[in-house]
Amino acid sequence: MDKFVDLSDEIKNSEDAKKKTNLAFEKDRNESSTLMNNLYKERGVLRQKHEDSLERVEDLKDQLISLNPKKKGMEDTVAKKTEDLRGIREELSKTNQPLEELKGQSIPLLEREKEIRAQMEELKLSVDEQGKKISTKEADLAALKARRKVLSDSFDQRKDTLMEEIRRPVHLYYGDEVEVEVSSVAPSGRGIFLDYGYLDGMREKMTFLTSVVDGEVSRKPVLMQSTLVQDRLAFLEYVEDLNSDSQNLIESGEKLYLIRTGDSNTTR
Repeated sequence: MDKFVDLSDEIKNSEDAKKKTNLAFEKDRNESSTLMNNLYKERGVLRQKHEDSLERVEDLKDQLISLNPKKKGMEDTVAKKTEDLRGIREELSKTNQPLEELKGQSIPLLEREKEIRAQMEELKLSVDEQGKKISTKEADLAALKARRKVLSDSFDQRKDTLMEEIRRPVHLYYGDEVEVEVSSVAPSGRGIFLDYGYLDGMREKMTFLTSVVDGEVSRKPVLMQSTLVQDRLAFLEYVEDLNSDSQNLIESGEKLYLIRTGDSNTTR
């Protein structure tokens, strides 16, 4: 028995090390979950501000479009009044008869001239006011565009900072954004094929929020899910029924942004 070595201390040290490792793992996982939750919250707030800015920009464009015809109409009226005044002055200049004989004729013309002058002043003030409104709307529009860019840059910077602190798996993680090109569209219209597959991090049953690269503001993002994934090929089906809104259907050759999302972030 004297030749046996007591391993109880070594076993105890190994168990203590295992417990510390488990605690460190749990702590790291909780911190990663907290960071992801904060990221989703900030993305939601910034997305809402971004959408509000877009609505405000469209409203300002509509107001500018409606103000320009009014300004043009007033300028045309001023030009017509100026022409009328010029005609009156020509009539007065052609009058060479004695003042006493022409007094009765000139008084109505002078009164008419005063009225036209008063109308012209009012119209000029209105034109100036409309010009100031247009300048103000253009300044507001520029400010909104600058604010939208600042918000977008701030979100991208914050997202990159948070994503650097998260231990990411080899497959596409929640919130990952990739740019892909549509290789073809299914004849049934149910989905699209991509030259992007398992080796790129795509897995089956992943849900994505898709939007067209450099698309119009009115083009709505759509939800799609991967139902077939091979090494360099994937098929994505529409999650929502788009038959009633054919303008949102994706076409072959278009470039898309794919953002992986979870079931908790969808409307399904």
